[in-house]
Amino acid sequence: ITDHFSGGRPRVDARTGQVRKLAEGRHAYLSLSADGRTLAALGGIRMPRGAWRDPARLDSVRHILHLIDLDTEEVSSPLPELDIVSAGAIWSPTEPALTVFATGVGASVSEGRHWRIDAQTGTARRLSHGGLDLVSERERGLLQRPERAYALADGVVVFARPNADPADRSARFTYRDIAPAGLTRPDWYFLRPGSPPRILTGDLGSVTALPARIGAAGLDVVARDGVYRIHPERPAMRLTPDGLDRIRVHHASGFLAWPGSLPAARTAMPPIEADRDGARIVLRPATAASESAVLVEGRGIPGGAHLLAVQDAAGPRSGTLVYLDADAATQTLIVQPPGAAPDPRLVLNAHLRQVDWGQWERVEVEWEDPDRPGIVHDLHACVLMPPSAARTGAAPPVLLDIYPGARPNCDPRQPVLSYPDPQSPYMWAARGYAYARLSAPRELIRREAGPIAGLPGLVAASREALVESGLIDPDRIILLGVSHGAVAALHVASEASGFAGLIAQNGWSDLPSHYLGPPGIYTDLNPEMLGGNMPRYEAGAGSDFGIGATLFAAPELYQRNSPVLKAEQITLPVLLIHTDMDVFPKSQFDQMYAALARFGHPVRYVWYAGEGHGISSPANIRDVWDRMIDFVEASGPQDPSAEPVEDRDAG
Repeated sequence: ITDHFSGGRPRVDARTGQVRKLAEGRHAYLSLSADGRTLAALGGIRMPRGAWRDPARLDSVRHILHLIDLDTEEVSSPLPELDIVSAGAIWSPTEPALTVFATGVGASVSEGRHWRIDAQTGTARRLSHGGLDLVSERERGLLQRPERAYALADGVVVFARPNADPADRSARFTYRDIAPAGLTRPDWYFLRPGSPPRILTGDLGSVTALPARIGAAGLDVVARDGVYRIHPERPAMRLTPDGLDRIRVHHASGFLAWPGSLPAARTAMPPIEADRDGARIVLRPATAASESAVLVEGRGIPGGAHLLAVQDAAGPRSGTLVYLDADAATQTLIVQPPGAAPDPRLVLNAHLRQVDWGQWERVEVEWEDPDRPGIVHDLHACVLMPPSAARTGAAPPVLLDIYPGARPNCDPRQPVLSYPDPQSPYMWAARGYAYARLSAPRELIRREAGPIAGLPGLVAASREALVESGLIDPDRIILLGVSHGAVAALHVASEASGFAGLIAQNGWSDLPSHYLGPPGIYTDLNPEMLGGNMPRYEAGAGSDFGIGATLFAAPELYQRNSPVLKAEQITLPVLLIHTDMDVFPKSQFDQMYAALARFGHPVRYVWYAGEGHGISSPANIRDVWDRMIDFVEASGPQDPSAEPVEDRDAG
């Protein structure tokens, strides 16, 4: 360990403007105790160069817990020898106690344990979860770290599942992929020093990792059929009416928050949305201290509506609902006071009400496993057919959208146009093209030869199934890949045939230089992110491109899976699209363009200044769509005897 990052933690008096420094160094994950007297923060400490780094970590930073007494402004570190790997400290809602997940300096995150700390005495107690495997946030698409734990009674409540072997009493944290299949159900368990873990939700239906609320009376968890309050000293208590389904808790959010994100404090019961008797209803607590939730007066909200807020009014069953009611791409802002009819206030995108968005079709795909003869995997592709196909009866060209790990949903649905989405499949349908999303389960495309080595064979089988369906023009099939899909599509094009062209956007092409290089714009914001791409490849789980080894230990695997080194085999027309403020550096496509051009292959390259991970400027959205349509129109059936196209557009 070398030194703290430069900076400090200031305290500002908003009334006087006085500023004082509370602690040295850069801090993150600030949280305040329930009594408002103690501030918890994680201070960042730079790790030595060359130190071993767990692939689950995204940076070379150790985090140390600082507790700042706001009365005396004294700073203490109750766990000075440990590295805090959870998202900060979680305070008890009733006492000056907090929980953290920590591991030894330089140790694996999988070796970490939960700690309960008394902020007044500085006493820290280590809690073991023997026999359990902590659930990873990565399972729902976040970071490779345990789901948050909460101080309750004299212990800690954690989200975990039993070890695969019932005889295994070790405390585990297994690194996981996103949405892994075949795992046993997780539950909430109570950990107390000196006692074995005790399950608290075993008698409930499946429960989620995101609690609705934590308070003195217990932890309010979301189960399949309702919200329940759990406590280690009492049976689980149902808080919601019977007969609920599809429950959604509306937590307050802010900058850089999203549905399913986890605020630090959840001491008030938020509004709850659920289905009951075929209707969508909204529930909320009768009072702030209520032991249950009650139905807000009214008939609920339409099934396709999106609740925005519940405005409180006098009375336990009052409350004005504010929601968006969607009719295709048109949205209406509705305000519904208690006992009154819905009041439409604003109509968004009314001009889109009569638009025909096309029809989603499901195409079954059978793929014989190349490594296990006789094993056939049943997959599918979802195809959005353009309105013009129904009118003319002609099979349209198709864009095959490739993304590792994709599991598309083919249910009939209307588009959600909440922002100018430059990647909307309905844009292709409006132009007369079909659009297909392919299944690409991670567990099937990951092979010994590389993390996506099985993808070309899977895409080839999907192409064959689409052609046999008769839905699309077999001579006008264009590969499309964005972000991770871009490098995947380039990889497919180097090994599979039968495609008329390829559009790759905002991705990368060379694994060795991407491994060593900067993570794009992040490096400008934080130089410590240099080398931040390494965990993507060193990870054994949780990454679409995890090789499980460093570049220096397995250079041949990195080279074998790099599209730029297979450019000679990518002979179809290619359109490369990138930006200069992406997390994936534009230099990756500079190299891809140069490699394709060196072999005389037909390639176009356009990049946009001032754009991030995708296109957002209206002018640039129009420009990129003009270029993509021009490219697709120029990409017809391939003639192996034809001379390569010399005209290339870069700039």
